[in-house]
Amino acid sequence: MMTKATCLLFALIGAAVYSQNHAEVKNEGGVDYTTPATCKQYYLNDPQKYEPGFYYLQPSVGPKFKVYCAVYGYTLLMKVNGSESTFKYSSELWTNSQTFQPSRFDLDYNETKLQSFSTVDFTELYLRVVTASVTREIIIPVQSTSLLNLLKDGNYTAVDLGRDPWLNLVPGSFLQDYCNMAGFNVNTPRLKQVRIGIVANNEDSCTTADSWVGVGGGNVENVSCGSSDTYQMDIVVHSFAYVFAR
Repeated sequence: MMTKATCLLFALIGAAVYSQNHAEVKNEGGVDYTTPATCKQYYLNDPQKYEPGFYYLQPSVGPKFKVYCAVYGYTLLMKVNGSESTFKYSSELWTNSQTFQPSRFDLDYNETKLQSFSTVDFTELYLRVVTASVTREIIIPVQSTSLLNLLKDGNYTAVDLGRDPWLNLVPGSFLQDYCNMAGFNVNTPRLKQVRIGIVANNEDSCTTADSWVGVGGGNVENVSCGSSDTYQMDIVVHSFAYVFAR
């Protein structure tokens, strides 16, 4: 039996082809507070007729903006290239409302941070991560008024999914046996940090952690998305992540 995440993955692969060939945007226009604020609202309005594609969203303040809406009403928030430093842990883009390449709102391999990062509320995040042409996914149950509000104060928010879902997310990744501090704004004294992910250590403490898997890491390594271990296995894996919220 396929899980919700697996069904979502297959649907997104098909939707990626659709998005590259169809430029129609739903609900185009100026300020209109009858337009939904999230893709989830479009989906819930009529699940039978809803289809993935480009939509306008209307935030509570300001004009409409374009975004990609995936299956089940997931809203695209950002895309992160692990080979670039744009979204490393220390980047201010994680803690402010500034957008980055907002016209890149489809499912290509161009980095972006959309206005939805600052405006869309959610009860779960969906990460779709591509590593050397292999695509994996993870659904993270967490509630917030926006990803910006979850991250901007720098406070750690724990998520208990275990180690295996994170290791499965990035093929070729490695985590040491201990610490296993996972969630959002994961920050250790040795500067092993990741905005969304898990940090691990070879000792029964997080103080000297050496490895991580996730999105938004790499303050001391040349990787911002994927996996890094700079002590035990000396592994660095670069990945590309799509971050959705619902």
